[in-house]
Amino acid sequence: GGVVDKDRKFVSAKAGYLHGFYAVMGKDGEVAGVIRNVVARPKVFTPKDKDGYFGSVRLTFEFDKSYERYEVRIYDLKGNLVKRFERSGGYTQGEVSWDATDNEGYPVKTGVYIYQIIAGNEKYSGTVIIAR
Repeated sequence: GGVVDKDRKFVSAKAGYLHGFYAVMGKDGEVAGVIRNVVARPKVFTPKDKDGYFGSVRLTFEFDKSYERYEVRIYDLKGNLVKRFERSGGYTQGEVSWDATDNEGYPVKTGVYIYQIIAGNEKYSGTVIIAR
């Protein structure tokens, strides 16, 4: 739990333990802003397992209106840009599939990755986990 001050764009919460990373998430089913109904499937995945079942993680989302361009960026926990997807053409929804490789085609390490969806001046962030 915590308190959201939308006017000052500020979130406060009590924490019993301090850690290096925290995530602030909206409540399930809550419609928030321009980028909506974001789903990462699977949330935890093993790229190209022996059966080839999860060859990629799929991010799907909707927008409040049509956008000529949107972008999806994936970062490691150090803030380094790992992968970038850009789409152009009047979209009201979007989808990207990430095969756990970086922009140069090399496999990324096991760990937590932050995805950022950008449409217009709005951004939405979430996480996926690579488990090799």
